[in-house]
Amino acid sequence: MRAIGSTSTKATRKNIQVVLEALAETPPALDALAAALGSKMLALPLEAGEWSPVEILAHLRACEEVNTSRLQAMLILDEPELPNIYPRQMQGLMELGRLDFGISLSVFKARRADLLHLLDGLDPAGWQRLGLIRGKAQNVYRMARGIAHHEAQHVAHWEQVTGLASAA
Repeated sequence: MRAIGSTSTKATRKNIQVVLEALAETPPALDALAAALGSKMLALPLEAGEWSPVEILAHLRACEEVNTSRLQAMLILDEPELPNIYPRQMQGLMELGRLDFGISLSVFKARRADLLHLLDGLDPAGWQRLGLIRGKAQNVYRMARGIAHHEAQHVAHWEQVTGLASAA
């Protein structure tokens, strides 16, 4: 997975491309890690007190649901006040941790393809559109960058604790 943390918070053409590539890398990275672990290991915690791969994916799916909805609102409305929904609330509401890993990953991949299609078509002004989250303005670029960074952290942690860094 691409390290996104060092990417500037400025929405330059180069930085936008890095963010889009990082967002595109998450689904195949999850595929590779799941294949390396095997289906029986996906429901087991990675370490004592940690989430299982099923729970990690449920969390990433919840984040995808919340953040994609926010991004869509930012692109449709002028500086909308976005709902203060935390992904863990969405995760619990949708009971995402109870779903089969393969089905959940398929849904994540489809949602990600939709998000990439949406973002890839933006002009520079689109990347600068704002939304208010808990009263603080955030633009589309910074939100997309945050999504990519968050996912990269989860994938890197999964790789680290399982010793599967070379699988992704």
